[in-house]
Amino acid sequence: MRHVLFRSLLVGPVAVCAFAGGRAAASPDELPEALYGEWSVASADGPGAEAVQQAPSLRVRFDSDATGFRVAVSGGCNGMGGSGALHGDELGFRPLISTMMACSPPLMAADEFVAKVLEGPARFEMRADALVLRTGERALRLARKPEDGGADAEPA
Repeated sequence: MRHVLFRSLLVGPVAVCAFAGGRAAASPDELPEALYGEWSVASADGPGAEAVQQAPSLRVRFDSDATGFRVAVSGGCNGMGGSGALHGDELGFRPLISTMMACSPPLMAADEFVAKVLEGPARFEMRADALVLRTGERALRLARKPEDGGADAEPA
C-alpha cells in the first residue's frame, strides 16, 4: 500500500505538469537571445489596430525565466505581464495578469488589442531590429528600443 501511494505522489504531479490545455505540452525551445529586452510598439494590423496608434508609448519587454520567458507590457492604460514558452516559431503565452484601471477609450482599446495578440500562441518573425507577432488576424510590429540594441550595440 505504501509503494502505491508513494508512486502516485511521484507520478501524479508529473502527469499534471506534462498536460496543458487539453494536449500534451512539448518541452519549450530556448528563446533566441535577440528577443530579450524592451521593444516599442511601432505598428499594428487587424481589427482594432487603429487604437494602438493612440498609445505611442506602448512597450513590450521579454526576459528570461526558468521555464521559458516573461513578458511585460506597459505604456498603455494598464500594465500587463505573464510568462510563456517558445515552441518552434510560436510564442505560447500563459494567461496574462493586468491592472484594472479605467482610462480613455482609445488607451483601453490599445490594451485590448495587445492583450489579444498575447493570448497566443503567436507566430513571431525577426526582421533586423523589428519583431513581428501574429495571432489570427492581428499583427503587432515591435521596434527595438535604442538602449537594448541600438546604434551603440555591438554587431551580432
